[in-house]
Amino acid sequence: MNRMLPSLALVAATAVGATAAQDPNHGFLDLRLGYTFLDKSYEATVDDGITQDEFDNDWDEQHRAFGLVVYGFPASPAGGFMIGADVTVDYRDDDPRGTAVDLSYESYGAHAHVGYYLPIGNAFQVELLPFVGFAAAKFEHTIPGNTETSSNATLIEFGVNLNAILTLGRFQIGGQAGYLRQDSDENLKDGADNSSYDFGPGNLLFSAMIGVRI
Repeated sequence: MNRMLPSLALVAATAVGATAAQDPNHGFLDLRLGYTFLDKSYEATVDDGITQDEFDNDWDEQHRAFGLVVYGFPASPAGGFMIGADVTVDYRDDDPRGTAVDLSYESYGAHAHVGYYLPIGNAFQVELLPFVGFAAAKFEHTIPGNTETSSNATLIEFGVNLNAILTLGRFQIGGQAGYLRQDSDENLKDGADNSSYDFGPGNLLFSAMIGVRI
């Protein structure tokens, strides 16, 4: 009997800790990783000094991943406030059909989040998280003969996400839907051609997330 008491105490403490980890009324700190699906379309204008050719196209590849840390302040049944920060990596590539051009785009960003969360029971919560931040972007344009021009820019990114998170013990799984606005216009000169690209100034986004509650 005496040997069982420490074991029972350990099990009880573990259960209490798991419950507290799931209960937003105690506040929480979450670390999450996610992958984002974005609209693949972009717009471009090519000016050779005589004519202008405007066209729409889609990226062959587009990938965006992020790491996010959020802290939720202790909540009432009506919800509570939260703050957070993330880092993002964005990579895109396209070989426009009917041309010998290769386009690639990559950016690395960081954003601050301030929002609101609503706990639903001890395991589920929804979050509304507006965000704003910056990204360092590089765009490369390669034509036959491996003639390459590139452009570097600092972008402003802002938007809002609606998250749905399920916390099981300390493990988390969830998703998000939102809107991302990017100030991402690139201008290049290849010989006699001036090229201007507008990379989706407004994008709907959908993400899948996994995480851990600390």
